[in-house]
Amino acid sequence: MRKKVTVIGAGNVGATCAMFLADKELADVVLVDIAEGIPQGKGLDMAEACPIEGVDVKVVGTNSYEDTANSDIIVQTAGFPRKPGMSRDDLLMKNYEIVKSCIAQAAKYSPNAIIVVVANPLDAMCHVALSASGFAKNRVVGMAGVLDTARFRTFLAEACDVSVENVQAFVLGGHGDTMVPLLSSTSVAGIPITDLIEADKLEAIVDRTRDAFVTRARASMGISADRPDVALTVRGYIGLVEAATLEWIDTRALSMDAFAELIVRQALALFSTVL
Repeated sequence: MRKKVTVIGAGNVGATCAMFLADKELADVVLVDIAEGIPQGKGLDMAEACPIEGVDVKVVGTNSYEDTANSDIIVQTAGFPRKPGMSRDDLLMKNYEIVKSCIAQAAKYSPNAIIVVVANPLDAMCHVALSASGFAKNRVVGMAGVLDTARFRTFLAEACDVSVENVQAFVLGGHGDTMVPLLSSTSVAGIPITDLIEADKLEAIVDRTRDAFVTRARASMGISADRPDVALTVRGYIGLVEAATLEWIDTRALSMDAFAELIVRQALALFSTVL
């Protein structure tokens, strides 16, 4: 029997994930979303492309979690898009509710699955998925490692003017400040990266990899690239939000309203020095 993968969320990330799964013939795919007609349409397009690509998989779009039953892997991409006037705190709270609801429903029908979380803020949402599913912690993972490693390899390939296929690298840790690129295990065609790139340039590439999430966050907030002070504040704020979220999820010491108020108050204190 073929493996089965459920992708929650039929937006750009979810649909692209489903397409790659089908194109590589890794498993049958169920694309689930609350928007009526969207997952069905995208799923049908992918299914109809399979004969052209010469792959034999089943792709189904649905609004019902019953169709996801007995999935081997659940990929959580669904998240609330940030809208004008919405704060980052609003976004975090919305995504908390979305991830909690989606994972609880998917886990009900696929109790033996492995969950891969993509929704942001990633580290915090992994804990939400862990709590909502009730799964063992080794069955709930985030995609940060593969994304951060891919970014690191891309930047190194650019610096060395080589194919990314020749770059071997690995990044550990969280999706942000806590990530750790392993330079001792990084090489190009077997040659240690420290023999090819000067120390200061290599450090800049490491910082670029680590700060990629800051760059994206800063752009979404409309902050100019020539404001490094604000960039550092954005980094600190994201770290603050994720750390506070993890503490709240673990302890439930505060009500949702009190937690949101605390985050807003701390964020205002951070940003008041630079904005």
